[in-house]
Amino acid sequence: MLTNLLQSFPHIHTFVAVSVLAFILVMIANVADCIDAMFTSRSVGRPIESAKLRHALWKLAKEWILLLAVLAIDSLMAACWTKLPYLTVITAIAMIAVEVLSMVEHARLRRDKLTKLPTHLKDIIEYFGEDDLRELFREFTRKKLNLD
Repeated sequence: MLTNLLQSFPHIHTFVAVSVLAFILVMIANVADCIDAMFTSRSVGRPIESAKLRHALWKLAKEWILLLAVLAIDSLMAACWTKLPYLTVITAIAMIAVEVLSMVEHARLRRDKLTKLPTHLKDIIEYFGEDDLRELFREFTRKKLNLD
């Protein structure tokens, strides 16, 4: 039975190896994005939320389900004329590109100084007190608008 399959599809070893590699690379990209998101949360001063980590795992599951569906189509195409899982590779490249774009967004967040502004404002309010800051703000706006 196996020899008949290998005679019918001599390129099956390459087909399976490329398919498995596509799945593994998508998983690596997803895990790298998840780790990068945790690093970004830490550097920005936000708490790491377990709901987002679960979301990353759910996203990986959805990506693999889509890859399995595309692999089924590729398997049907391999029976007819193709030797490699072209659709699976293209889909995996698109998924990896989405993860890379997500990591670029995380890098922008880490470089952006405004993300740390709410925590700094909270520290300033705690240090000076809400009433003193409100009075200081009123004085500042009166001077700027020449209301004196």
